[in-house]
Amino acid sequence: CSVKPMGIGSFAVRQARAKAESENRDLTEKDFDRATSYGDRATIVFTDFAYAHFALGACHEAAGWVNPDRYDAALKCYEDALARIPIPGPEKVRVLTAKAYVQIEKEQFDGAIETAQKAIDIDRNDLTAYGHAGFALCALGKPQDAINRFYKPALKVDPKCARILHDMGVA
Repeated sequence: CSVKPMGIGSFAVRQARAKAESENRDLTEKDFDRATSYGDRATIVFTDFAYAHFALGACHEAAGWVNPDRYDAALKCYEDALARIPIPGPEKVRVLTAKAYVQIEKEQFDGAIETAQKAIDIDRNDLTAYGHAGFALCALGKPQDAINRFYKPALKVDPKCARILHDMGVA
């Protein structure tokens, strides 16, 4: 199954968790300061470079796990990245799926479905986008729609994808 991780902020999360564990304490927002600082500098130096905005968004996304207010900053960074990717392709899909995930975290389910659908329109094989869209539709109380519109088409891409099979089973 080729479902990608929820967000690239996982690296920042691993570093933050490792620091907190080494100090035998809970994870805090401050643990993400170093990664966010690097990201801020990258967006200043490489203003037109979409990946700099995407990476900073991922840092804010990861920090959102301990402070949900950081999801707003993540969405802004993802929008900034999308504005700098003129051609539909893998990079745009990656940013769209990250944005859809954050929209789910913020309970912006209609927006998440729309964003994930844009990713699917670019890459019909992106299982992460199908998963995000299906989850958001279920959150709106429409599990059968999620199954028909997103989970069944995803299983045509990969009939053995454990994540999609699980999500469809609990829909």
